[in-house]
Amino acid sequence: MTAATTGRVNSAARLADRLGMPPSLALGFVGLLLFMIGDGVESNYLSSFLIHTEGYTESTTAFTISMYGIFVAVGSWLAGTLSSIIGPRRVMWIGAAVWVGLEVVFLIPGVTMGNGWIAISAYALRGIGYPFFAYAFLVWLTSSRP
Repeated sequence: MTAATTGRVNSAARLADRLGMPPSLALGFVGLLLFMIGDGVESNYLSSFLIHTEGYTESTTAFTISMYGIFVAVGSWLAGTLSSIIGPRRVMWIGAAVWVGLEVVFLIPGVTMGNGWIAISAYALRGIGYPFFAYAFLVWLTSSRP
């Protein structure tokens, strides 16, 4: 590393430490922030979008969002146990990959191509990704701090 790069890394580490987060966990905090903002913003417009723009019925939209909630609950239950078995970092990576991969499936073949069952299935299964990332990060955070 050059002196300039080392200086930037050290100043970023000092800033993270001043904010009360261990520098090794700073990217986890950023990822968690992005997940929370993304899911929060999405929940405000998704049902209206599916009903008014995509032509889903209200009951199909309610079923889709309910299935997402069920899979979030399942993912929440599994995240801690899997973190103990394979480690929180791996569970976080699995959660991020599941979320991103199934978001692409939800948007492209599901919504864009108008295949309702793919959209419903991908959106519901995507619910596992968020708690895998968030709760595995919580396990990592609590295990790494005194």
